[in-house]
Amino acid sequence: MTDRPTAYPDDLNQSRADQRDPPIAHAAAQGGRRPVTGIADHAALHQGGGPTGEVGGDRPAETTSSPIGRIGGRDVLPGADPEARGERHWAAPLPHPIRLQTADAAELRTLRDAGALLSGQITVLVHSAALQAAAHALIRAAATGDASDITTAADLLGVVLRTEGLV
Repeated sequence: MTDRPTAYPDDLNQSRADQRDPPIAHAAAQGGRRPVTGIADHAALHQGGGPTGEVGGDRPAETTSSPIGRIGGRDVLPGADPEARGERHWAAPLPHPIRLQTADAAELRTLRDAGALLSGQITVLVHSAALQAAAHALIRAAATGDASDITTAADLLGVVLRTEGLV
């Protein structure tokens, strides 16, 4: 019997595979060789692909700094070309302006401003179910332009802002 530990065959196979195709963190150090796709990026490719429980679901994306994750193929609100998605009301005003307790005392006046906040463009936010619900409500309000949808979105936004200590 030897004192040296023996690696399992699957560990040896993985080590050989890592030498051929380094993991993402090592690929940059090796002159930018591309890692094997389909292993590390599977979840990121399917972010927001369906309801929670399916691949991706409504969890935050691993590859972006946006706290909302991916909603409808975008991780910022309103995203590129909102009119093509039928969201024509991002310029609609909130029921009342919301002054944030941030260093620059930012003020949210429109659905677009609220979308930028939830996307992490104004201040850092942590992903949560309340934040995700507010993002979905904003998208609905931007699509319908209905005053009750805008009020609902503003109310859910208020929950997120109070939770984060921003109002």
